[in-house]
Amino acid sequence: IAMQGGQLVAGYNKWRDDFHRNVRKGEKAIKILAPAPFKAKKEVQKLDAQGRPVMGKDGKPVTEVQEIQVPAFKIVSVFDVSQTEGEPLPSIGVEELTGGVERYGEFFKALDQTSPVPIGFEDIPGGSHGYYHLTEKRIAIQEGMSELQTLKTAIHEIAHSKLHAIDPEAPAIEQADRPDSRTREVQASCGSSKNNNEAKPEKKVLVAYFSATGNTRKIANDVAEIMGGKLHEITPAEAYTEKDLDWHDSTSRSYVEMHTAGSRPAITDSVENIDHYNIIFLGYPIWWDKAPAVINTFIDKYGLEKKSVVCFATSGGSQVWPSVDSLRAEHPQVNFWGERLLNVASKAGLEKWKADCGL
Repeated sequence: IAMQGGQLVAGYNKWRDDFHRNVRKGEKAIKILAPAPFKAKKEVQKLDAQGRPVMGKDGKPVTEVQEIQVPAFKIVSVFDVSQTEGEPLPSIGVEELTGGVERYGEFFKALDQTSPVPIGFEDIPGGSHGYYHLTEKRIAIQEGMSELQTLKTAIHEIAHSKLHAIDPEAPAIEQADRPDSRTREVQASCGSSKNNNEAKPEKKVLVAYFSATGNTRKIANDVAEIMGGKLHEITPAEAYTEKDLDWHDSTSRSYVEMHTAGSRPAITDSVENIDHYNIIFLGYPIWWDKAPAVINTFIDKYGLEKKSVVCFATSGGSQVWPSVDSLRAEHPQVNFWGERLLNVASKAGLEKWKADCGL
């Protein structure tokens, strides 16, 4: 787009119908690639509830036809805003605040006294309301603004000085965790007064899992070892037999549980001092694109409302996210923080996942 001179682009009808602007006569369209996915049918191996290939009477794998979405692109014509005329585009800018503040002098004095760096007024070029100077350790505020805007700017820049103060001469490794500029602006706008150097709550990890055939158990052991968590097995009151797990049989125990709304099979395990943990890694095999019903029993038993729950699953062919979506629908009060499909758990892969989780 940049090579053709475009900045804000849309199709001819989009400009007319959504933004009430018309493309000027004689303007030449800009050509871009736009997503154009399509559906196709593909023959794949049929898998049972545990993700194992289904074998036919002839001893060969059974196949089935599935519909998949294939990513693709096509060339479309768009026009830049400079090629159109009509109503002004909606503005996402923030207007400068106006108005006075009761006991403004006392309020500003209190801010000045609590600021970790000096606050001064100056004429700032470029339209900025203020800034925190990293190397000179001071805050500058645009002179001549309203009392309300001055206080708002002072609070914003004080947040910068507390959240983002760092020695620019420090080694790169010490500056690696500094957020980018956009993140720093969001953090300061939230008005947080916490310093990044303050002590953070210790992350205490529990790795809870259910395994019917042993596949998930092995993965859970590896997860607990790398994440530094305590391992806990979710144990059904009645163990699952091979017959229970026959997903072809609509009368089998697993089939009935997974197709009965609100099913909660009994469990006998007990987590000692669940309040001790603030991060729960929750592992399970995927059955019919969902977590086994005993997982719902476990969540109901312990609540987990104040925990961060990270799901991991094993499956021969299913994706993990539909199972997590189902859990979110069943337990809207729980913070399901992330998920991962872990049929194979390499040490390097788990170490990267640990870093991604901030552990």
